[in-house]
Amino acid sequence: MAISTAVLPTPRADERVVALRHLATGNTWPLPDLPALAIGAAPECDVRITDVGVSAVHARLERTGPGWRVHDVSRNGTFLGGQRATTFDVVVGTRFDVARTPLVAVSSTMQGTADVLGVYLGLDQAPAISTALLAGHREATIVIVGPPGNGQRELARLLHHVSTRRRQPAIELIDASSGRLWPQQEAIPAATAFLDLREVALAGPLAAARAALLGDRRWRWIIAATSESQACSALRVPHLRDAHLIALPRLDERTDDRRALVERLFAQVAPVTLAMLPARTSRILLAPRAYASLDELRSLVRQVATLALTGVSANGAQRLGLHLEHLALLAEKLGFPPGSRR
Repeated sequence: MAISTAVLPTPRADERVVALRHLATGNTWPLPDLPALAIGAAPECDVRITDVGVSAVHARLERTGPGWRVHDVSRNGTFLGGQRATTFDVVVGTRFDVARTPLVAVSSTMQGTADVLGVYLGLDQAPAISTALLAGHREATIVIVGPPGNGQRELARLLHHVSTRRRQPAIELIDASSGRLWPQQEAIPAATAFLDLREVALAGPLAAARAALLGDRRWRWIIAATSESQACSALRVPHLRDAHLIALPRLDERTDDRRALVERLFAQVAPVTLAMLPARTSRILLAPRAYASLDELRSLVRQVATLALTGVSANGAQRLGLHLEHLALLAEKLGFPPGSRR
């Protein structure tokens, strides 16, 4: 039995196409709020794409409510679903090609989420970010595989955020209490569920969750597992052919810029940058293979940010759930000067 994939709902009227994103590079071209635009390589085009094969004026766009109608006027063609098309409509999530340049139409929500996805998938993994955005929006069943502690739960929330279901409830089946709560949750007519197979067994009351996953299209599922084989075993299916697979690497195996990642993590929690910190603290944070999991690094970033803002104080200790003496030891280990006690 294959995993069901939810039917794509009709795009909502408030989802406007505001930009085109290059699937492979992550480059983004904002679309000016005009009734008509031109795409092409010429400098006067509203959306200038200079990739090989793109004509001087390649296509014209006509605003149609929240989306656009594309009129191809090129020699090398514009393609929708792999087929050359002269006129077609583009809404949020539409994937098409201008000559050989792969594009996806994105909303402002998708644009903002793309930057955050890089924290979990890798800042240098533009193709993975693009396909995750599309999977999130299109409501495919998603299976996130990888070692624990790399932001699976937060990633599931981001994917729900770009979904056309984002105004529906998001239910998390993540611990032992899930079986007790499931009979009430099961009655919800439409929702997105995050199921962590590393923590939850599909037995007892949650046996019904497996049945819903396999056959109930009212719900959209995002699943976390240590591996594809573990997911198949827990769900008792031979393959995940109908699901979109997202593989999360160990943090110490990632190839993106560690400094940029740490700065991004600081931006999520406090107005702190590496330039504000003692040199020893920065060296600890930027050690290339010191942390195997993103959660471990993120926890340290939160501790450092708190110390940078409050020093060794009762307020800082309370924020971090530590005794003041333990916070003082942490500050010493991280290289904060003795005068940081407040």
